[in-house]
Amino acid sequence: MRIGIDISTLAKHTGGINKYIVNLLKHLALIDSKNEYLLYSHKSIVLQPPLNMPNFLMKEHKNSHRIIWMEYNLPKAVNNDAVDVIHSPCYIIPLISKAPQVLTVHDMISSIYPTNFTLKHMIIYNTLVPLSIMKAKKIITDSESTKNDLMRILRVPEKKITTIHLGVDKVFCQIKDENKLAQIRKKYSIEGKFILSVGVLEPRKNIARLIESFNLLKKQNKIEHKLVIAGGKGWFYDSVYETAKKLGLENEIIFTGFVPDEDLPLLYNCADVFAFPSLYEGFGLPVLEAMACGVPVVASNNSSLSEISGDSAVLVNPYSIEEIAEAIKKVINNGPLRKNLIEKGLNRVKQFTWEETTRKTLAVYSEYMH
Repeated sequence: MRIGIDISTLAKHTGGINKYIVNLLKHLALIDSKNEYLLYSHKSIVLQPPLNMPNFLMKEHKNSHRIIWMEYNLPKAVNNDAVDVIHSPCYIIPLISKAPQVLTVHDMISSIYPTNFTLKHMIIYNTLVPLSIMKAKKIITDSESTKNDLMRILRVPEKKITTIHLGVDKVFCQIKDENKLAQIRKKYSIEGKFILSVGVLEPRKNIARLIESFNLLKKQNKIEHKLVIAGGKGWFYDSVYETAKKLGLENEIIFTGFVPDEDLPLLYNCADVFAFPSLYEGFGLPVLEAMACGVPVVASNNSSLSEISGDSAVLVNPYSIEEIAEAIKKVINNGPLRKNLIEKGLNRVKQFTWEETTRKTLAVYSEYMH
């Protein structure tokens, strides 16, 4: 079987979608030596780690504009290569390709929070994404929550959608090396106990409310903790800094900026609590990453987060500053609760492996085997 995978987003994107594609490729190479994989992109991409497998072939067709490449160059390449199925892992497919198409839709954020995005993004989302969803033979979602959103918002038939949960990379684990933990604290100028939140600074991540909750904790409960916010600047990030300044918390909050993957496990391990009060997630990998590192989690009770967290996190109404603050206070002060959350979290993450994600994805490809 000849399987095409569009890996063009690796030329630009970082974050969860990148992790998805890289881990899918890595584990396909580990478990499948029979099928042939053609990896398509509009730019040169150096995979890390490299896929030195004879059944994986990079197919580069240079074009400076990804959308034009996808809708013009890619269909021609897929048809010429006689691909049996093409997987587009990031919302949009080559619409005129003759091969059966599998599309991964990670979330419906653009429909639910359209004000978070640029006009250019919304034009693409409101045209190419619905067309791609309609034309794809099969849609993969990261969660039942996103599956339900697709069915509700775009009336996609349930039989067309397969939910395949993401995995947690094995680098996210409990780390006991005190030297390494000290080095990461020094790198990001962090001293003492801290509450950690990880994610791009944008309104959907609800960081401004987290800062207001942190302010309540400081004033009412006199906690010694600082708040560490790890993430690059996203849409309308200014409000986050303005909230911290308005509340006079500049010296109590550490903005690390973007944190590379190699630093994240160490940063999680140093944290006392992980807070993730996002307004909407298609999956919520940081929650599981924190659990894998033995950190108790406070997360939102909405979208995919309750599905992914199960009973292994304290779930809160993300619109309630008081509820977020109260949950964090409990996790800080209640020893038995902390211990219980840590134990449950470590067991919970065992259910989410990239091996399982990959096997289920391969099963979807196999539906189109001649």
